[in-house]
Order: sequence, then structure tokens, then C-alpha cells
Amino acid sequence: MLVGMPITIEIPTAEEIREVHNSEDSRDLDALLAELEIASRQVEAAIIDAVRHGHDTGAGAVDGHRTTVQWVTAVMGTSRARALHRTRTSRFTALGMHLWAAAVSDASLGIEQAWALARTAANPRVREHLEGGEQLLLDMARSLPFKDFIHALSYWESLADQDGALASHEASDRRRRFSMGFVGNEFHFKGSCGATQGAVIKQLLEQFINAEFRADCEVAKAAAAAQTEDASEPSESADASEAPEPALGLLPRTASQRALDAFVSALEHAASSEHNTVEPVVNLLCDATTMIEWLRFGLGGAHPLPDPNAETLRRCESMGGGPVDPRLMLDAALSGRIRSIITGGDNTPHSVTSTSRFFNRQVRDAIRSLDLTCFWPGCDIPAAFCEIDHLRPHVRGGPTSPANAGPACRRHNGWKGERWHAGRKRWGWAITRPDGSTFSGAPPTPSV
Repeated sequence: MLVGMPITIEIPTAEEIREVHNSEDSRDLDALLAELEIASRQVEAAIIDAVRHGHDTGAGAVDGHRTTVQWVTAVMGTSRARALHRTRTSRFTALGMHLWAAAVSDASLGIEQAWALARTAANPRVREHLEGGEQLLLDMARSLPFKDFIHALSYWESLADQDGALASHEASDRRRRFSMGFVGNEFHFKGSCGATQGAVIKQLLEQFINAEFRADCEVAKAAAAAQTEDASEPSESADASEAPEPALGLLPRTASQRALDAFVSALEHAASSEHNTVEPVVNLLCDATTMIEWLRFGLGGAHPLPDPNAETLRRCESMGGGPVDPRLMLDAALSGRIRSIITGGDNTPHSVTSTSRFFNRQVRDAIRSLDLTCFWPGCDIPAAFCEIDHLRPHVRGGPTSPANAGPACRRHNGWKGERWHAGRKRWGWAITRPDGSTFSGAPPTPSV
């Protein structure tokens, strides 16, 4: 039991925890984890109050500490990074972020979400936008799964600090480098580049990696079919294509080996048309408003000044979720075979720019571009390896259209079936269970 003022937090013993279970009728273990998360936030809120009080009274100076961060690090025996997070979070009230401070105090804001907001508030170039965006960012922190919240927060910050974001992108591009050479009997290479060039490399290479993965699956399926075939009575129906999908551990190459072989294949593809087995395509995801604004600017119009706190969802990023500066996106889209996937305010793909060569894949790529992973909360299978699932089943009248589709890994595509339902929210996804209850991967909300 942890006794504090004015709250008392009951911590269950290990024996009590082992008596709690989940079933189809009850999710008691889910509820326990949510309660413990709320309790940990209450403890963190007390720590933040103590850090704030220590800062205001100069408590650390008694022992010669120069800063609050040093004092917290020494007293709590924690890392400097954690002490910095807590010190920044304790400054919410001083910065005028009263909603955020209240959310920390009443445990309605997750600990890591609060730290992320504190890091953003520490950027002096975005402070003029913080007051207008305080409620918006708080709503996102409370309703989005953590990885999606960090993604959205990063893009909000890039809109609020356009000069800093562009400077960062340009600095990354200037620092691009690549080196290679032999070390003993091994060949080593390494490099780095800006986000836009990186998006091209990542997406093109991923398509070759997928080709290598499919090849490995065919080899493993053929081997499994050969092992099950009766040698004394050959079966005319024995076919590798009928074998079940092999487990990843049974594939002939590891993921790292396939990635290296894919890199070599990409180089060979570029060097000779004889290896033209993959049609490379690069996708950049952008909302319609941003695309129109920057196209007008490219034609001599006014410089866009988007409001990071506007209701319209703003996105300009690569297919893997990396933010791309709109100015660089426009240059890239006009200079090569790069496809722009345009979304509306409801976050569904509305149009796809394409040549006829890529038309057959445009809708699949558009759906995979909207989400980094499978839509099932907690599942981290990359969208590139997911199937495109009908949210409303086709047999029940669901249209084959972008608005009725989402990326689902094989397990969750099958799990969803007829009784489970998935649907887009303004931020993220919601899964409806057969009993009508829902879950979305968002942080738990304390009971009032």
C-alpha cells in the first residue's frame, strides 16, 4: 500500500493479481491494468508537484545543486533524461498550459504523453501557437494510441515551426553521406540523408524486400509440400501453392539477409533491364488543402501559412510516416515518378495522382499510406505487409472503395470476421467487439 496525501493507493499483491482473469464475458485483467496505469499517473502527479515546489523554493541549492534537473537526478537516483522530463512537465503552469497541468494532476493524461507535450512546449519557436493548440493537443493525447499521438504531435510541431522544420530538413540533406569499403573479409557500407530522399530509398527498397519475402515463402511452401508427399504413391494434386503459409522461422533467410539481398537486387535492377521484375513507385501522403496551397505557391501564389490548430487534419509525409516539408514534397513530386495520395478532412483517400503504369496498385497503396501498421490496436505489423480488408464485409454490401478499407494483418483480418467490426475515427481506429463494447488503444480514462 502506498499512502500519500490526500490519496491512498491500493496495490494488489502478486497472489491477488494471479486470481484475475479475462474471458469472453469479463475483462477483469484489462480493468486491473487500466487501474494500475491511473495509479501510476497519480504517483507521477505527486512527483511533478514536488519537483515544481522544489524549483520554486530552490530546494536543490541546499546541497549545492546548480539546477533542478541535477537535484532531481541526485535525489531520485534516476536518469538525467527522466529528471529533465519531469522538470519540463512541472513548468506547465508557468508556461500558461493550465489545461495540461490540470490533466496531469487529475491523472487524465498519460505520463509519457505529458513528457512529449513538455518536450514540445520547451521549443521556444512554437510557443506562440501553444495557447491556441492546447485543447487540440490534449484531446489527441487522451484519445490516440501513443505512437499515433507522437506522430500527430510531430507534425503539429512542424506546422507551428515551419522555419525550424525546413532548416532541419535542409540540414539533414546537407549532411547526407555514404561510405563503403572492406573490413577483413566483410564489405561494410553506411550512410544517412534527409527525409525526402530517405522516403524514396525506403519505399523503393521495401518493394524489393517484399519480392524477396514472397520468394522465400514459395521456397518454404514447396519444401513443405515435398516433405508431406508420399514417395511411394505420388499425388498428382501435390502443389506448393496449396501448402499453408510457412512460419517466419522456417523461411530460408532471415529478415536481415533478405534486406541485403533486396538491396543488391535493386542495384542490379537499376543497372540492367534484364532484371526488371519490380515496378518501383514512391508515395507521398498529403491532405488536399496542403497540396492545393503549395501548388498555388509553386505557380506564383501567396506563401502558405497553415494554422497548426485548424480543425482540418494536415498531413505531408512519406508512406512510412516520416514528415516531409511541403516545399520539398512539391519539388519531389514534380521531378520524378512520385505519386501523391490526397486525403480529405475525414482522413480517407479521395484521389491518387498516377500514371497508367501504376493504376492497378494505387488504391492498395493509398490505404497502406494512411496507417503505419495494422489497424488493430496494439498490433505493430507494418501496413506494407498487411492485407486490405473490407471494413464492412463485401458479402453484406460493403463497397470495394477506399472509404471502406483498412490495412489488416492476416491474423486480425481473419479474427475480425463477421462479429467484430473496425471503423475509422477522426484520430485512429475503434474496434467493436461482438458484445458491442469497443477498444481503440487510447490511454485509459480515470473514473470520475
